[in-house]
Amino acid sequence: FGYDGESYFAYWCHNKKAVKPGGTYKIVFSMAKSMEGPWSQPKEITWANGKSIDSTDPGVMWDLETKKAWLACGGGEIYQMSWDGGKLLQNKGEGIVVTRTLRGESAKLYKFDGMYYQMNTFAHGPNTREQVIHRAKRMEGPWEGKVVLENGNGTDRCPSQGALLKLENGSWWFLHQLARGAPEERYNGRPQFLEPVV
Repeated sequence: FGYDGESYFAYWCHNKKAVKPGGTYKIVFSMAKSMEGPWSQPKEITWANGKSIDSTDPGVMWDLETKKAWLACGGGEIYQMSWDGGKLLQNKGEGIVVTRTLRGESAKLYKFDGMYYQMNTFAHGPNTREQVIHRAKRMEGPWEGKVVLENGNGTDRCPSQGALLKLENGSWWFLHQLARGAPEERYNGRPQFLEPVV
């Protein structure tokens, strides 16, 4: 989700892989003047050259101070997009590289107190998802990051696809699910957790 100061935006991946052999993902979006709607007919957002973005779980952010809009996908790169949210201004591989190692799904972008944050879930095995956070003083970097939450204490579930929240009282929270990695177990329930953040 994102907000440009006037409209709300929702972005998600449309899975064409499940529809036909050789299919890909597309990223689509819808917008509305209020969260209650009505929401516009979904349309695809593309690379600057008009090609589909074959990725999942996009994260978007409108920086109201710099008047620039951004999209993160694939967990490792951030791309500038048009202010209307309909097109990326760069092609694949031309974005800002946040990390080349801790890449993953469920990208999120934030700006809190003048700092930029990029979050994603890094998966390197069926039961080894980890929550990663990077931060920078400028969107262009340099970025610093680390794993901030991983499975432990004997659990076979992993922290995944979380959101960082800062409340008006100054407290920070992390809302996330605990997922199982094996395909036959993955959708047998994903309990939600709200964790305090220091």
